[in-house]
Amino acid sequence: MPRDTEAKIQTDDSTNTGWIVWVTAMEDASKPIYYFVTGCDNDTEAVAAVRSYPGILPEDNVKAMRPLSNTELSGFKEPLRRGHVRMHE
Repeated sequence: MPRDTEAKIQTDDSTNTGWIVWVTAMEDASKPIYYFVTGCDNDTEAVAAVRSYPGILPEDNVKAMRPLSNTELSGFKEPLRRGHVRMHE
C-alpha cells in the first residue's frame, strides 16, 4: 500500500473537522492495521474517503474510530484539507 499518496475527494480548503479511520488489510495473512486521517465531517464520509484511497481493496475492513480533536488537527505539519485522506503513522 503506498505511503506517500494523498487521496482527494473534494476541494482544497483546510478543515477544522476530521476523523481517524483504521483499515485491516484482508489480503495479507498478518492482517496489518493501517491508520488514516481524513478531512471529513462525519464517519460515513470518512469511511467512503478512505475506501477511495489507492491500494484499499473492497474486502478490506474499514472503520471510523473517532473524530480528531482540535489539538490533533492543529498538530499536523501540513494542514488537513477538506475531503483529503492521509495515511497516519
